[in-house]
Amino acid sequence: MEKLSRTIWAPPIEGKANQTRWFYDRARGQYKNARNKEGFTKAKTNAFDLKNPKAQVFSKEDVAKYINSYEEIMDGKKLVIAPHFVVRGNQKNYVQFMNHNLVKKMDSIYFEDVIAKAILFRAAEKAYGVKPNSIGDMRYVTVPYSIAYLSFIIKGKLDLYKIWKAQSISSKLKNCLYNLMLQVESFIKKNAPGSLYGEWAKKEECWEQLKKQKIEIDVDSIKPDMQDVKSQYQRKKLTEGEALEAHLKEETEKLRSITPKVWSKIEEWGKVTQLLTTNQQTAAWNISVRLKNNNKLSDYERTTGLKILNIVIENSSGLLDELE
Repeated sequence: MEKLSRTIWAPPIEGKANQTRWFYDRARGQYKNARNKEGFTKAKTNAFDLKNPKAQVFSKEDVAKYINSYEEIMDGKKLVIAPHFVVRGNQKNYVQFMNHNLVKKMDSIYFEDVIAKAILFRAAEKAYGVKPNSIGDMRYVTVPYSIAYLSFIIKGKLDLYKIWKAQSISSKLKNCLYNLMLQVESFIKKNAPGSLYGEWAKKEECWEQLKKQKIEIDVDSIKPDMQDVKSQYQRKKLTEGEALEAHLKEETEKLRSITPKVWSKIEEWGKVTQLLTTNQQTAAWNISVRLKNNNKLSDYERTTGLKILNIVIENSSGLLDELE
């Protein structure tokens, strides 16, 4: 997931020219560290933010929430994935996801579908609103339940690739979700035993009762948002080799963005401060020469160059100021 998130570019949002990435924050703080290391000048910080908007950062717990809200899964006669698990909280839901809903191999199509589910979930949260202009005070319950109910009714036939390409959901789908959330929240509040709505929503009984309800949904209005069997398109799958190649290319471009003159200064700085090993000093000098002559960097020079750059950023980022 991390490798795919660093190499797959999302289509530009309507009205904007630049493509962006959805940044998978596998370990907490990865996004911040990447921003610090790649944004070693103000121009580069702006470029990083443009490519990796903070609004498009997501975690492993987020992945579990988006996916588990979208479908229900049975293990024999036992229900193991459904919205009531999502309501139980990030950690419990994540364990359920890892045990029952984790694919063995991820590819670019799976990644695009995950992001489409993220866009759907976040759009529903936005439509639910915040106080005092929100539907109510149960967003953490109503959103996953409503998405699960919609998917249940239309048998999971939303066109996720269309959402991925648009990087948004249609206004009709948004309206459908809003009306659905009004009814779902009302149902849970009316049918919960007592006033502990959130506690009831954590139980399978709540989900089973909701599925039996005939909630009014204008399915015809969202037909353009559903898969069309007659016009199925061929989706291109990014191979692991292609993802790796794109990743290596980006690393090389990062090193090439630093001028030969600055690489020479880095070599001298490393010698004076002793913060670079002899091998690293030699590598910095070799990179300087190769870039000056427009020669290809070796794998060793690329990996060592990235390590050197991290040492410089952590200890003396002023060396890179003239790159502005």
